[in-house]
Amino acid sequence: MGLRTKQKSAKVIAVDFDGTIVEHRFPNIGPASPGAFMYLCKWKALGIKLILWTMRDGDYLKDAVDWCRKAGLEFDAVNEGIDDRNWTTSNKAYADVYIDDMAIGCPMANPDMVDWYTVGPMVEERLGIQEDKND
Repeated sequence: MGLRTKQKSAKVIAVDFDGTIVEHRFPNIGPASPGAFMYLCKWKALGIKLILWTMRDGDYLKDAVDWCRKAGLEFDAVNEGIDDRNWTTSNKAYADVYIDDMAIGCPMANPDMVDWYTVGPMVEERLGIQEDKND
């Protein structure tokens, strides 16, 4: 079964690192949150743009980006928006969805990481991603 989005324009998801993609163990990198890479890689394959939106900087940020790259996930932007400067001077990166363990109401698998098996379907519903029954 394939997947498709209802919208033709590329959607953007901004996603935090510690406590979201990985279990919160800063300054170290914790284990991957179950389901995080499955959903993020699926969305990337659908043409959704991904922003790594994290408090990490310097070597800690480089470590996170490298860790994700080694795990097979490449971001379209890191701590900045995608083409935002064409229409705004705001420091906030534009995204259709923001996924962050610190967001009120974000489902958690435990106190240290996001529950991707709940968040993933919520994001897909919001962005209109659905299984294509014709594949």
